[in-house]
Order: sequence, then structure tokens, then C-alpha cells
Amino acid sequence: ADALFYSGRAKQAAEILSTISAPLADGGSGAEGPLATRARWRHADALLSAGDYKAAAARYERLLADEGQDAAGPGARLSLAAAYRALKEDAKAVDQYRKVWMDHPADSAGKAAAHTLRIWREAGGPVPHATAEQRLDRAERILGLGRPTQLLKALDKLDATSPDPMSQARSRLLRAIGLLQLGRHAEAEPIAQKLMATATTDE
Repeated sequence: ADALFYSGRAKQAAEILSTISAPLADGGSGAEGPLATRARWRHADALLSAGDYKAAAARYERLLADEGQDAAGPGARLSLAAAYRALKEDAKAVDQYRKVWMDHPADSAGKAAAHTLRIWREAGGPVPHATAEQRLDRAERILGLGRPTQLLKALDKLDATSPDPMSQARSRLLRAIGLLQLGRHAEAEPIAQKLMATATTDE
């Protein structure tokens, strides 16, 4: 199946992979274990490569639901997004690309998702800009990865959009933490003091 898949004969590969990965009740091998798991994901890839986008999307959806969101890494979501886009299910495609962009801000998958969304939008596609909440969720993920310089750049982009007061407060908190991680205490202190003053006033 792998040989067929990598030689461009995805449809034939999908037929074999379907038999390997299907349960006995459905006429398959009923196989379990790492190879069977690999066959299930490769079956979805083969369906996508063969142009059977509806079946591929259904397969990716089932696998992501049954085997966990991160079972095959962000590549599975990128593939599902591609299948949705081919099916003209644009909102679903954007949602999947956005999840990869938010959840994987420091790796190639996140960059690929961002690039795809940007190019699609510039071409006139129905791709809204990320909301302040989405940008902040991504910023928190960046902070958790210990990448304060990237965090500050992400917050600069967010602040340039003039977010609402609640989002501004959350952005300032993340900025203060990022500055502390960089050892820039003199810059972090006034931000923290302003946040504390605001919190006291709200009470």
C-alpha cells in the first residue's frame, strides 16, 4: 500500500488500506496495534490524494474523534482542512486551519496554516481575521512554550487591532509575564502596577 501511495497510485493504495484498517465485521482484517493505526491514518491520506474528498473528510473526522486530537499531529488537521476546502465547505476549512495556527504556533504546521489563511484571504476567500480571543489563546500557548520574544511580537499585532478593554487587560498581563521571562523587569513593573490598580478600582 505504501509503495502504491508514494508512486502516485493513491486509489489502489486506498483499496488495500481499507481492507487492512477495517474491522472484521466490515470485511476487513480486524488488525490492531501500531501498524493498524498507521494504516487507518494512511487510508485517509490516500483517499485525499485520490480526490475522494468526501470520504477523506469523513475518515479524518472519525479518526480525530476516536483516536484523540493529537494522535497524528497537526498534519491530520491540515489534511482535513484541505478536504473541506476542496468540498467548498469553507467555514469548516478555515476553522481547522485556525486551530492548527492557534495550537501549534512554534512549528512548521502552524506557519503553514497561517500562510494558507493569509493567501486565501488575499485571493478574496471567505477568511475572517482572527478574533482577539483567538489571538490571546495563541499567545498563551506561545507563553507556555517559553518563547517570550515570539509572544511579544504576537501581542504587538493584537494591540494594533485596538482590542476591547478585557482583551487589552489580558494582553497586558501576558506582556508583563513575557517581559519578566526576558529579564526586562523595569518594563514589566509599570504594566503590572497598572493592572493591579485597575483591578482594585473594579472591586
